[in-house]
Amino acid sequence: MIQTLKKAIFKYAYLLITAAWLYTISFIFTHYWSYTASPSKAQQTLENYLQQQEAFFNNLKSDTSALTSLFKDAPSVPKQNLVNQPIGIFGYEVNDRNNPIQVYWNSFTMSVNTANLSAHDGVYTVNYQNGFFELLKYSFTRDNKRYILAGLIPIHWSYFFENKYLKKEFAGFPGIDNLYGISDVSGLPIRNLDGNVVYYLQKKPGGTFERSDNFSLIVRVLSILFLIAFVNALAHETTKREGFAKGFGFLVGIIFVVRLLTYMLPVSINFRNDIELFDPAIYASNSLHPSLGDLLINAVLFFWVVVFYKFHSPLVTELNSRLPAKWQKPFAVTSLLLLIPITFQLTQVVTSLVSDSKISFDVTNFFNLSIYTFISFVVLSFIVIAYYHLAFLLVLPAMKAGIEFSQQMIIVAVTGLILLSFNLIDHFSIEMKCLVLLWLLLFIALLGTRKKDALMPMMRSGFFLFWVIFFSVTVSALIIIKNKSVELEQRKKIAEQLASQTDPAGEILLSVAITNFTDDFLSANFNRFKTEYSNKFIKDSLINKNFTGYLNKYDTHIYVFDSTGRPMYNDDNIPYYVIKQIIASQGKATSIPDLYYYESSSDLFSYLYEKRITAHDSITLGHLFVIAKPKRYKSEALFPELFKQVKDISSDLNTDYAYAVYSKSKLINNFNNYPFPSELAPSLMPKTEFELRKANENSELWYNAGNNKVVLIVKKSVWFKESITLFAYLFCVLLAVIMLYHFSTFLLRAGFKWRRTKELFNLNIRTQIHTTIIFISIFSFVVIAIATISFFIVRFRRNNEERLTKAIQVMNAEVQSITNKLIVDDGISIDQLGAPGGELERKIIEISEIHNVDVNMYNASGDLTVSTQPYIYNKRILSDKMEPRAFYALHYNKFISYIQEEKGANFSFLSIYLSVKDQSGNLYAYLNIPYLNSQSELNQEISNFLVTLVSLMAFIFVFAGAIALLLTNRITASFTLIGDKMKQISLGKTNEEIVWSRNDEIGALVNEYNIMVQKLEESAQGLARSEREGAWREMARQVAHEIKNPLTPMKLSIQYLQRAIDSNAPNVKQLSQQMANTLVEQIDQLSKIAGDFSQFANISNVALEKFDLNDVLASLINLYSADADLSIRWIRSETHDEIYADKVQINRLFTNLIKNAIEASAGHDPIEITIEQYRHQQEVVVGITDNGTGISPDMQQKIFAPNFTTKSSGTGLGLAICKGIVEKANGHIWFETREGAGSTFFVSLPLA
Repeated sequence: MIQTLKKAIFKYAYLLITAAWLYTISFIFTHYWSYTASPSKAQQTLENYLQQQEAFFNNLKSDTSALTSLFKDAPSVPKQNLVNQPIGIFGYEVNDRNNPIQVYWNSFTMSVNTANLSAHDGVYTVNYQNGFFELLKYSFTRDNKRYILAGLIPIHWSYFFENKYLKKEFAGFPGIDNLYGISDVSGLPIRNLDGNVVYYLQKKPGGTFERSDNFSLIVRVLSILFLIAFVNALAHETTKREGFAKGFGFLVGIIFVVRLLTYMLPVSINFRNDIELFDPAIYASNSLHPSLGDLLINAVLFFWVVVFYKFHSPLVTELNSRLPAKWQKPFAVTSLLLLIPITFQLTQVVTSLVSDSKISFDVTNFFNLSIYTFISFVVLSFIVIAYYHLAFLLVLPAMKAGIEFSQQMIIVAVTGLILLSFNLIDHFSIEMKCLVLLWLLLFIALLGTRKKDALMPMMRSGFFLFWVIFFSVTVSALIIIKNKSVELEQRKKIAEQLASQTDPAGEILLSVAITNFTDDFLSANFNRFKTEYSNKFIKDSLINKNFTGYLNKYDTHIYVFDSTGRPMYNDDNIPYYVIKQIIASQGKATSIPDLYYYESSSDLFSYLYEKRITAHDSITLGHLFVIAKPKRYKSEALFPELFKQVKDISSDLNTDYAYAVYSKSKLINNFNNYPFPSELAPSLMPKTEFELRKANENSELWYNAGNNKVVLIVKKSVWFKESITLFAYLFCVLLAVIMLYHFSTFLLRAGFKWRRTKELFNLNIRTQIHTTIIFISIFSFVVIAIATISFFIVRFRRNNEERLTKAIQVMNAEVQSITNKLIVDDGISIDQLGAPGGELERKIIEISEIHNVDVNMYNASGDLTVSTQPYIYNKRILSDKMEPRAFYALHYNKFISYIQEEKGANFSFLSIYLSVKDQSGNLYAYLNIPYLNSQSELNQEISNFLVTLVSLMAFIFVFAGAIALLLTNRITASFTLIGDKMKQISLGKTNEEIVWSRNDEIGALVNEYNIMVQKLEESAQGLARSEREGAWREMARQVAHEIKNPLTPMKLSIQYLQRAIDSNAPNVKQLSQQMANTLVEQIDQLSKIAGDFSQFANISNVALEKFDLNDVLASLINLYSADADLSIRWIRSETHDEIYADKVQINRLFTNLIKNAIEASAGHDPIEITIEQYRHQQEVVVGITDNGTGISPDMQQKIFAPNFTTKSSGTGLGLAICKGIVEKANGHIWFETREGAGSTFFVSLPLA
């Protein structure tokens, strides 16, 4: 076996070398090329980025022309080009009061705090609300005016809270944050151009995953696939040379050892430390499948072992010959019964992907799916294919043992019911168990109708598309059934959360708003609460800045008390102890510290926030309370997508869901469009804790939370759409996995040689039709999807542009009407219009609520004056300056309006701007409507379309598959009929014509065939006459020649004896004895000639029987082993190679071949003959090699021709007889030769 492995390693070394090179490339790229490869690489990357931005700033400040253009109130190319730079560039003109007035900015995602501009010129690090930056300040004087150029290099973005849009990450290098953090004390120093340390890069402690880049990941996976191919090739060669037991044992041993190591050791090849695929938080079922990555590996290995066993094991084809008759049926029943636990176990694995994971299978929402959903589909595909082959392996013994399929089904049904009765199968409900058992019975019945698929790959089956559809439907049903129960449990949990969380969206924004009530701010401004005017001003300012927009649905009041509990100019006379009593008796804590909710007299829920104001020495200065009472019938449309968090309940519910919360039978909160009753009738109240009801096409979950509180969550019934879409996904992935597997195995068999690879495209008609229909379906799907999605995006953008244009025009008209009234009637100047808390701000907020749009208002200098979403700007997610491209278009290019796609953090949205002018036509403001939810709405539209398209695609696939099956069966049936008739053509009998009634292309082919048959019949008769005459002539010539040779010496001997008798020669007796010997010798020669001609004539007379070829070869080798001058080496097969043929003729066949080999090696001492016996597919091959002189090229074409010989004597029928015997046994005979080195004659015979 060692020698076999050495030869195999040498033969397939290219696979191992390729795997090693690919892994080396991946290793080098990951550890030396990628910026997360090592601490030093991350340090170098961040340092280069910082220094490049500093160099850009230095070049800019030294470019006098560009610098001058930035500070001029005129359009310029540098102003436009700087917008695309990652560094923030800000220009200030210092006025007479020494205050910097901003005149240029190239970004609205960051801004410089005014306090930092008073520092000396130089380089500083600053921490702002939106992250960590390096500030570069440069001052200069020109034309007696002082200017400041500031550069802000983003180093690390960090927002006040995190979600999918607002992430903590290094600017430009998001992967680094998973491994490293920023420190000002120790770590790897990041230096600027001056060599000074700006910050330290510190490696985070364990618990994070390094996200390998896609290139490294793909290359590493390819490396492992080549390694698998190498191991498979070794196992294949070992099986071929040493037998199946050793080959299969080698494969299983390698798999077991390597897999055990990947479980026990942190080997890098299993990616356990590289990607989140191996994170138990995503999926974990048990110790065997602790992650989705482990499940994927196990599924691939399971598939590998099953397929290798099926197509290499001799037991699959020789079970009856290897197993005694009395054990065949018990073995068949046992293997059949094994199918039951295996089916239930694999069903458990499939359902665990839904129940034991956080993987989304909500296929009706495309953007909810992830890469892990696709990987799950790949896992399911490998499990399905492996199960398909394994099922055939387990049912095949029953087929060969003669057990009827009705009996098989009864055996499985009875055993399955027994197992269910004694509850020996866990993890499933009784209904689920019965459904799986019924499916198994149906599957066994299908296997019985497709016996011929048992020994072939799925793709070569005539029912290939049917099997793909069948398993896709099965797995889809399993996932949907399990998903339904999991979804119901999730709805119950959400209902319980809603019972304690009155307004999820409001709580999020309240948490955002109250972060502004910091200890530093309140302690520094506490004295302002002590005077009535400043008290009212600061309270109004806090409310206007933090509780507008969506939070305007609440009537918000701020109450301040001193340290003794005395009120400080509050709006009403609520005492301190009353508020504390509300918290103590009615307040219920939310997930946000110090934020409570309580039920008010109007059956609505109010929020109360408590804050103790302390000085720096922790002395209590006073107490602040914020009470937010809900207003009735306020729109919830202004809640921005930007602030949705993962834990937000509404983010867990898509458009197919709606919920309502009732208190004392009255509606207090609801989400999405559904006709909820405003008040619950007694008959509608749920009688139990959870109650599931059907309402038209909706599923209603009623939750009685107690305390007169009821939660109703409604889910639209989309099971049909979900089923079709899930089926389509599984169908496509399963089809792709099967086709990729067969394509890769063909490439491996072809050795990646182009000449052999071209054979892959030599498809039969059936495959061509199937492939063409599938390709057209997929191609049309891709083209339609791309075209339609592009159309959707264009249409969506155009519709939104039209909508925003109309909205902003209406808003402009109303704003102008309000401003004109304020200026004319109230005498307010234009400069005072945007004052915080002013009348204009209140009016704009009211208008925005009426039209359900967000509104920003900027003054003529681009400064934000009014916003209905102030927390976006207060928290510095966006700066309070106008987007620079929009400002350039309206201010310098004098556009009336401007619409564009904008991006803040990782969030994109559509935004429109409009110039606002007074009655004299003077521009005094810019109006802006940011459509913050545009991207989420577009995604929802695309998702709905893709679901429809995928569902339609599933129908097309099924329909196309059915058409392809019918079409190919009809065409191939016609060709099969013609082919069968052509196979039956024989010159020795009357050939039948084909009757074809249809007048089509095949009919024309049939007509030509019938004409050919008629002509062939005429030719056959003439040829038969000619052949008979020629054969008789040739036979007469050959017989005359062969008989003439012995007759000549016989005649001469008799004539010589006659002369001796006539002359009375004294040695007559001796001469008589010599003549007798000559006559006997020549008569034996005549007898041999007669025997050879008799054998040649009787080749067709065979007596078929089943026997082991090993016995025939062993007998012949033993016969020749007595010759001391002869050495025979027999490389035999360890298996029993049984064939169905004439044993006498097979004996004669190998006798002739061995005798020829010996004669060809005459003159060599010793004579060496090698007999090699092995299996190839379903045939046994025997090669007989001599060490003779070989066969010359001019003789090779005639070697099997009758009467041809290279010897001085003989009939020349030996190899002709051998060829005839092999052909009668449905085998093949051929030879390989090399002059001066010897020849090898091969005989290939089909196994019984």
